[in-house]
Amino acid sequence: MESRFSGSLIIRMMVVLVALGLVALSAVEQIRWNQDRERIAELVRSSKLESRWPELVRQVEREADPDWARLGIARAFLSEAADYSVFSRLPQSEAIAALTSLDERLEWARDFAAKALWERPSVWQFAYVLGASKYLLWLRRGDARLVDKMETWLRPLQVAIELAPGENEARRFLMGAYLKLWRWIPAGPLREDAKDALRRGLAEPELFDEYAPLWFKVARNFAEARSIVPKRLEVWRKLEEIGERERDWALHREARRQVLGLLDAEFEDKLGQAKSALETGDAMTTRNLLALLLKQTPRNVTSAQRYTQIFQIFPPGSLPPASLNLIEGILDWALERCLWGTCFLSPSTMQRMAGLLPRLDFTKRGMVLLTKSRYSEAEMLESAAGRLRSEEWMRYRLFKARSLVALGASDRALKELADLRPPWSDSLLTQVTVKEAARLAGDSARELEAERALRKALAERWPLSAWKWGKVGAQLAVWPPSGRYILVVALDRIPAGGGVVDFLWDGLPLGSAVAKEGVETFRFDVQIEDGLHLLELVYVAGARIRPGDVWLEKRE
Repeated sequence: MESRFSGSLIIRMMVVLVALGLVALSAVEQIRWNQDRERIAELVRSSKLESRWPELVRQVEREADPDWARLGIARAFLSEAADYSVFSRLPQSEAIAALTSLDERLEWARDFAAKALWERPSVWQFAYVLGASKYLLWLRRGDARLVDKMETWLRPLQVAIELAPGENEARRFLMGAYLKLWRWIPAGPLREDAKDALRRGLAEPELFDEYAPLWFKVARNFAEARSIVPKRLEVWRKLEEIGERERDWALHREARRQVLGLLDAEFEDKLGQAKSALETGDAMTTRNLLALLLKQTPRNVTSAQRYTQIFQIFPPGSLPPASLNLIEGILDWALERCLWGTCFLSPSTMQRMAGLLPRLDFTKRGMVLLTKSRYSEAEMLESAAGRLRSEEWMRYRLFKARSLVALGASDRALKELADLRPPWSDSLLTQVTVKEAARLAGDSARELEAERALRKALAERWPLSAWKWGKVGAQLAVWPPSGRYILVVALDRIPAGGGVVDFLWDGLPLGSAVAKEGVETFRFDVQIEDGLHLLELVYVAGARIRPGDVWLEKRE
């Protein structure tokens, strides 16, 4: 009995002792916690954090875990070291004091993160703060170790990314650091690691917009830049948009070149989708898909097959104004090519295009009829219009005359040509047509007169005033000597911001060019055959560039 009692007493005493120990430990922890809070409060006061980060200070005061409170403060210090704009809101003396003590605050953040990471190695935020604070300290001091000892700040950032692959804060910081140091990172494993990190970062949509333009600026050339960008159409389209938005025309031009190169697969895919939608009776989806393909297709004679495929299946129906304007613009350009003697679209294709445009004007509708030799219907439109003396009707009459010459109806062609008025009557294209019509009609005097006019037009230099301006660019008709030349196009005016333009020679792509401050000329290698040629400038993006004089330089 006594033995049982003494055992029970011992157990009770042990429980009391454990309880007293826990109370003592709790008291010690409370004292330590209070001391931590005092130190944190003193850090907030000494760094005058409340004047710059008032909301953060309130969060720190409410935070139960001292390490998480310190983490919030450390992040604020990193933010200030990376972007000084927060100091612009302070009085000058306070801003200067805050700037001069930045290194001290970064050293505190570094030391705190090192200790916290040692104690809690699975917390990615501590690894991030450790790497970022070391990097920013050396960057501010211009310390050569920033590159020579990259592993010192690089490894903690990599650990942070490994611990939390779904968080982009450490990845964003690492990408910014790599881009800032890119030109100094030596070739070899370090540079390859950097490229891999940038490649993975650019695969994240939220990081792509922010860092892709910077990458294209620091990369040594476009070949290096392209090497880590996914070869997907939507990626390069995004870069094209970024280039235009930021007026980075070199990026815009390269992205556009890549887009055009990737369009073949996209075209076949979208065309197949459009055909499937049409087979199921979904005309609206078909029209939307085909309108998208039209927008993506470059407007030059190499696109003839694509345009033909699109309009072969384009269903009639209501279209938004943007699509109507797009189709009319393509038709107008195709008719212009016919006027110059290269109908790259068939009459049937142009007829289908005209059928989609309920408000197409008489002149363009008439020209479409002329491509199909439907002269009586075209002349009915002439009669309905009444007045045939406008600029557009002058173009129509020249178009009709050239069509009649092709048929051998020289007398009718000469009659149309006689009704032209300046500047159409004096144009080189008119003189070429007059010469051919007169030859067919046996009118040697008129043929000789046109020949003299053309010989007089033979030149190797053309002034700004020779350009003819339109909605989407400008045209220059030239009669140069045959041979191999460098074609030089001077710039008369470059609006602020610059832009991108395409040049075409007889409807074929000559080259794409970036116009910006400091650029005075564009130069193209051309093989010129004897006869009349057409140089075209087409606006692509940015401001409307004004070309100036054009001349030929003999190629050595």
